[in-house]
Formats: sequence, structure tokens, C-alpha cells
Amino acid sequence: MENDVYLYFSDDITAVKASTATADQDVTVADGAPFVNMPVSAITVAQAAGGEGWLHNGMAKLTMDAAHNDGSADVHLFGTHYGTVADDQANIEISPYAISYAEGTGDGDLHLQTVAEDAVYGVTQSSTAGENGFKLTLLKPYAADQALVKAASTLLNIEAVDAANTLLTFPPTTGDTGAQDKVTITHGSNKHHLVAEAIADVICDPRNQGKMVKFADAFNEKYFGDNAAGMTTVTFAIDAA
Repeated sequence: MENDVYLYFSDDITAVKASTATADQDVTVADGAPFVNMPVSAITVAQAAGGEGWLHNGMAKLTMDAAHNDGSADVHLFGTHYGTVADDQANIEISPYAISYAEGTGDGDLHLQTVAEDAVYGVTQSSTAGENGFKLTLLKPYAADQALVKAASTLLNIEAVDAANTLLTFPPTTGDTGAQDKVTITHGSNKHHLVAEAIADVICDPRNQGKMVKFADAFNEKYFGDNAAGMTTVTFAIDAA
């Protein structure tokens, strides 16, 4: 409905996944939270160089744990984009211009252009596998069970589950008979009424009509208003009986 208010919720998932360490140009990340299944959309070298793909679009970022640059024979090499990189410098963000991608079986392979291939954005990995540690960090929810938007007019019930949890129930996204979409919000002890009051404030404010309001964005740890209820986490049960 045009004048409805739309409530946004996101899960407080762990956003970081470590890679395997290999002595080549591949950075392999296994399936598993937060990347329940690694993205199926490939990124070719040409697409990466052209600013295309889900890394350029801000879904995730790849960082090197620490640079190995001590003057030995197994050091990392960096393109000019990275400036002067010191030995053991931590959390170096790899430019998406240097990263192509292909889904594997139970994982995904991010392939880095070497400095010889791309003198600006390339990164040549160390010949010692143990030096090549990376992390892929999810920057925004992408899976169905990581974020949810619901029209406030479809809210069916607000229920106190226990002292620290309030359950919001909505009709199922799929329309399945007998199923419901459930959002559980964890908050301060016995502050269910403050969660309900915050929802009422969102719905009753005419300035919110036709808009989406981030009510409980646990992924970014942002909650509506002054968060008087002390909301801390959000979990989903989609199409639950």
C-alpha cells in the first residue's frame, strides 16, 4: 500500500569468513555463514577491470591479513594503488579491480591479478602459502534469511517469548498456507513494552508513510530511535509453521 510503513530487519550474522592459504593467486573461501552458499555470479577479469560485479557493487570486500614484505624471496608485491606497504601491515583491502571470481564446489575462488598483469591494482602473492591469509567480509545482507522488509499493516502479533525476547509475526513472504514469517528481537530484560512502543511510534508517525524504516538493523548494529528497549540481536524464521 502506498501509505503503508515498511519495517526493515536484519540478522546479526558474523560477517567475516577466512580463506584457505595457498601459494598461488587464488583466494578460496568455503561455503558457510555468512556466505551460506558463495555467490554464483562469476566476475571475469574484463568485468573486474571495467568496474563490474558484486565486489564493485559493495556486497563484500577482500582484505589481506598481513603483508609479508621483509626483503626475503617470498614477499608480496603490490601495485601502485596500495602505496608503500610495510612488512606485517595488517588488513590491506584488495581492490576489486584486481579480483576475478568463479564459484567452485562448496566454495568460491577469488583470483588476484599479479603486479605483472596489473601494475596498478595487482597483488602478487607470496610463494609461502602460510603468508597468504585473507578474509572476505560481507558488507550488506544478501540471502533471504539475513534481511527482511515487511509492511507494518501485515503485522499479526507481538508476543513476549521470555524476559529478553519479543516475537513479531507476519504473513509468509511466499503466501504458503499455515506458514508465518517470524522475527525474534532480543532486548533488555522485561522491555517488551518498549519494543511495542517503538513499533507504534514508527507506524503512527505520518512522516514514515510510504517509506522503509530501519527498525532493527542488527547487521549494522543500528536500531530505531534511541533504542530504549536495548535491542541487540535479531533472528528470523521464514515460512515457519
